Amino acid sequence: MQYVIGVDGGGTKTVAVAYDLEGNVLGEGRSGFSNVMVDFKEATKHILAAIYQAQENLRKENCKYIYLGIAGSEGIENKDELIQIITNEFQTKISVVNDSIIAHAAMLQGKDGILAISGTGAIAVGIRGDKSVFTGGWGHLLGDEGSGYWIVMEAFRQMILETDESLPLCQLSSTLLEEMGYTDPQDIKLFAYSRPKAEVAKLSKVVTRLADTGDAIACRILYDAGQKLGSMTWNCYKKLGCDDQIIIALSGSIFEHIPQVMDSYKQYLSSKIQVPITWMLDVVPATKGAYYLATKEL
Repeated sequence: MQYVIGVDGGGTKTVAVAYDLEGNVLGEGRSGFSNVMVDFKEATKHILAAIYQAQENLRKENCKYIYLGIAGSEGIENKDELIQIITNEFQTKISVVNDSIIAHAAMLQGKDGILAISGTGAIAVGIRGDKSVFTGGWGHLLGDEGSGYWIVMEAFRQMILETDESLPLCQLSSTLLEEMGYTDPQDIKLFAYSRPKAEVAKLSKVVTRLADTGDAIACRILYDAGQKLGSMTWNCYKKLGCDDQIIIALSGSIFEHIPQVMDSYKQYLSSKIQVPITWMLDVVPATKGAYYLATKEL
């Protein structure tokens, strides 16, 4: 049986799914992060591991295409090396694009519009005919405002402010320290500089938990995250040059699980975009978008 493999690789995990040519799932593999801008060697190992798992019960020679959506792939000099490694290993046709491209294909199923993603990182991709535009996606060192990582960094900056100005620690700062197993705010340097960004981003659940109790600082951080993501999407909309109704699809754990961010985000865009907005919130695996793109090429 002929099949294709779609790979969705981000800052937290890599998922590879084998589909037959009718779109039925034949196998699945999971591994660690695959953002090649963070660590090319480790990311490549995770990508290969996920593909191996997806192929475990399938004939290798029947794989007609491996279509990969990999975070950071558009910003590295050794993208050709990545393609060559995978080609040598699996002896089939390979395409590597940014993970937002396959997510767009999955959510919008070939329709024009914008996909905004906020998980560990944040990016917006807009497609209109043959035109593709991007905003955000600069990575955690240069941007990713509104992402899970950014939310935690904002909470850390609050703790730093309180420490440097000899102020009492707020409830959010105290709760974050307790969650990390620390008592001294100076110890957050150990966490921030030594842990993978995906592990840092997971602490956003602490900010959300405090916001749910009405904590003013936590609520402010989540509101600001929504505004930052709204600005990112607004800039994408302007680049795309839309003048009629627009479809905006949303993906990622921050949009899916933090309503305070979602409310702020929609508020921002509703004040900026003067044409009707169709919101798409269905959760569709990004690997299905890789399947759509692969079979289109075949």
